[in-house]
Amino acid sequence: MSEAPKPAASADGRNRAGLTRADYDGAKTTLCPGCGHNAITAAVIQAAYEAALEPQNVAKLSGIGCSSKTPAYFLGQSHGFNAVHGRMPSIATGVRVANRELLLIGVSYSGFGVATLASHHPELLPDRVIVIDSYLNLVARRSRLPPRHETALEIDGETGGSRAELGARSTSVAGLVRLARSGTRLVVIWSVSEDERREFLGATCNRDANAGTLLQLADAVARPVVAWVTESRHGHDLWNHGAAIVAGRYPGREVTFEPEGSIPPGSVCPG
Repeated sequence: MSEAPKPAASADGRNRAGLTRADYDGAKTTLCPGCGHNAITAAVIQAAYEAALEPQNVAKLSGIGCSSKTPAYFLGQSHGFNAVHGRMPSIATGVRVANRELLLIGVSYSGFGVATLASHHPELLPDRVIVIDSYLNLVARRSRLPPRHETALEIDGETGGSRAELGARSTSVAGLVRLARSGTRLVVIWSVSEDERREFLGATCNRDANAGTLLQLADAVARPVVAWVTESRHGHDLWNHGAAIVAGRYPGREVTFEPEGSIPPGSVCPG
């Protein structure tokens, strides 16, 4: 007879590590009421409590921006490192090399950065890679920017403006294939709203931003790949549905990329 699973918590609310849910809290949030990041923070706290994680064995890493403030709001007894813009994946890689025993929780404004890290280092074997209102192809992103735009200048400063280097810094389809075959779930959500087209000139919703990469992935793994398309304003899928996304309930319309197929109708911005 198999042994019955141990309950997540005892009668006094302590988990298998002897900690209460409050032991996984952090500082009081300063983010806007209703912000999706707060919902994700609450989900992380609950998951850490139920998994009986030992905070001293966890490292939280982030970059810059509202999302990157969130590590202050959970697991206050864990290690933390707040890096500069877009550098969370690099810091996370360094931490992993230095100490493979730590559980890493990375928070980044850039879904592209997270996807790039995971696809270039599939040995990290994340359970899920979630990309919201971002892109998988840096060449496509740069091509939609005016030459003197601050983001264009930042990208060119890192890559020298070389198309080959932009491609090398993009999400690796071969890496995504390894992740998919190892059980990682890739979740890509983007908006095709008029606001998205106008504000980002199609950089997050044109054919090359996400859809083209997912079509390549479907061909490579020889099975359908799904994604989700919404009509939300930029950022609102996360703000309005953050907790649901963490729980595996994704907003918008599910679209399917079939092997040797075409881009699903309505999944890219027109023009």
